[in-house]
Amino acid sequence: MAMIAKGYHFCSPQFLEDQGPQQCQHTFDPPLPTSNTIIVTFINKEWIPLAQNWICSAERVGLSNALYLVAMEPNVCQHFPNTPCYQHPTAAIEGTYFGQPGYRQFMIERTRFILSMLPCTKSHVLLSDTDIVFKKNPIALLDSELVNHDIVFQEDSTGIYLMDSFVTYIFSYICGGFVYLKPSNEMVDFYRSVLTYQLNWNWNDQAGLNICIRHRSRSLRWKTLDKTLFPNGKEFFHFHPDNMMALAVHANFMPRTADKVANMIGQGVWCLKETGPKYCREYRRSYSSNWLCGKPAAFDLTVVSPLNPTFISEAGRTAGSAAVAAELRKHSANYAKCSELGWTCIPLVAESYGAWGSEAVQAFSRLASYLATRTNSPKSKVVSSLYGRLNLTLVRANARALLLRCGCSLQEGDISSS
Repeated sequence: MAMIAKGYHFCSPQFLEDQGPQQCQHTFDPPLPTSNTIIVTFINKEWIPLAQNWICSAERVGLSNALYLVAMEPNVCQHFPNTPCYQHPTAAIEGTYFGQPGYRQFMIERTRFILSMLPCTKSHVLLSDTDIVFKKNPIALLDSELVNHDIVFQEDSTGIYLMDSFVTYIFSYICGGFVYLKPSNEMVDFYRSVLTYQLNWNWNDQAGLNICIRHRSRSLRWKTLDKTLFPNGKEFFHFHPDNMMALAVHANFMPRTADKVANMIGQGVWCLKETGPKYCREYRRSYSSNWLCGKPAAFDLTVVSPLNPTFISEAGRTAGSAAVAAELRKHSANYAKCSELGWTCIPLVAESYGAWGSEAVQAFSRLASYLATRTNSPKSKVVSSLYGRLNLTLVRANARALLLRCGCSLQEGDISSS
């Protein structure tokens, strides 16, 4: 953290883009909501199903009067006749979803819109991605956070990132897809610095937010939100899908809309119940094996030792950390190919002393549910039987490895793998 990331100097006030008065100079049609909080999301054609689900979940928890859509592609607002939808002037661009040519412009224009909006409202602003699902109304809690802070962010992943391809930071890495703030002149200057960073170094607003919020010229009071209450996609869908305390769930970490919808449906957080089967049919691949919403699963089994020099330090502090590291490594290695094939990548990681990774635990629970239904047996009995068989297999494999390492000969039947 003593080192300075590349691009950091673009966050300096001397480099600010769009310098000038901070009065409202923009007319919004339809007008911005006049509620105490404005909830803004940015949409394109690809994200129409997600935006419809976002509206459904927000209305369900009493937030309908605060919603405001910003369409970044043409012919999108017509899909939302009952929600204020602003057609962005640059909406002639196409291909603004992840990985497409227009996505860079999408991210930059999103920041420009935020800059145009902040001087025009005194309401608190929630900037929300469309793949957010509101499970409970979070506004009262978020307002309480702004008593002592100017801006709060959802935390992204584990907080360990390589930033700007230059230096590894170990801190709370903030997510740009769920941000709650109160407008001010300093907030406008902060987003100007983010825009300058995007235009001159990296178009990704999330990288700019993370670097510029930490710039020595910034005095904004900020924090990351409790991951139990505001879990990101990895926290919820990979680690804690049974989290009953979550106020808002973010389906990030899955770039494709198909994956987001399938996982939301699979974990029971898809709000538009009547459209679930329809979207499952649309996104289903023609494979004989099904796992989640018609998507086949690719299981990748590995066993790791917490005593490995790579893991031992963290394993001494945090139980299961070796399994978490192995899961992340497997996702990194397999994600591209699994996405290409339309598969759900599920690492099944066991630590050599018997602990299973969280994704394996989640997968075994789902398998046990299927088996219990098929065999008309109690799920608890199926789970116990499944883990008994798996753990016995792991013990046998450990014994075999030890015998082979010491050079002991194995007689047929000594350690059965069956």
